[in-house]
Amino acid sequence: MATYIVSSCFLKNAELRPYISDVLFRFPQQDNSLKVGIDKNKIIIDLYAEIAEEKHHVSTWLDLMSFNPTSFEKITEIEEGITEETEVFLFVCSALVNNKKMIVDTIQNFGAYNVTEENQIEYRNNKIKIIEKDDAVIELRPQNQQINIASGGSSIATGGSSIMENGIGYG
Repeated sequence: MATYIVSSCFLKNAELRPYISDVLFRFPQQDNSLKVGIDKNKIIIDLYAEIAEEKHHVSTWLDLMSFNPTSFEKITEIEEGITEETEVFLFVCSALVNNKKMIVDTIQNFGAYNVTEENQIEYRNNKIKIIEKDDAVIELRPQNQQINIASGGSSIATGGSSIMENGIGYG
């Protein structure tokens, strides 16, 4: 299961179809194990709800995400004193066990933090991978599995796969 933090700056600026269909709407699909990490205090949900008041597609996304099984993953409680919006998302992302990844509109929104050449931010002794919106489209794209099938002396290649000699091969 891959859990991502979806920042409010991404939601506020996700106006084009690829960002809506290929990023936001990938999470509630049942054919994958993608999750969106949120805090146990529901501060992030409240921020999403504020954005949804003005952005119909965000409202639809929140509705889809709420169906069972939910595509939200409660990660941690926000510590007292963390009130700045960007820091709320960084704090929750830093609490992820693996793959600390946050989807954002642009890395430029994080100029107040030390951003490395690999688009990482060091936050509370954790390296957080910042994924800009165009990179998120590519990263969340479903991976095609290639299967080669041999049938009674004839070989059939499907889904852009290749034919292998003597039997079944998986690419």
